[in-house]
Amino acid sequence: MGHRFSPEGLSEQHAEALERALWTAVRKLKERTMLHKKLIERQRNKGEERLKKWLGELCHHGRARSEAGARSSGADLTTAADEA
Repeated sequence: MGHRFSPEGLSEQHAEALERALWTAVRKLKERTMLHKKLIERQRNKGEERLKKWLGELCHHGRARSEAGARSSGADLTTAADEA
């Protein structure tokens, strides 16, 4: 005995799965950006300018990607932590 799905049901399930995947990706990019910011702060104290510059670029690109993902889904991801 098998299950049958209507095209509409499959489309809705696909859309929901895609949205979950996109939000997971956005969340992971934000987490990675926060980690890079913390690493920058640690390295500033050690005077590692090249690493600081590289991590700063990663933060910039990660934030840009997460904002682009949020815009494509119509959400505003600005938080107090982002503005700090």
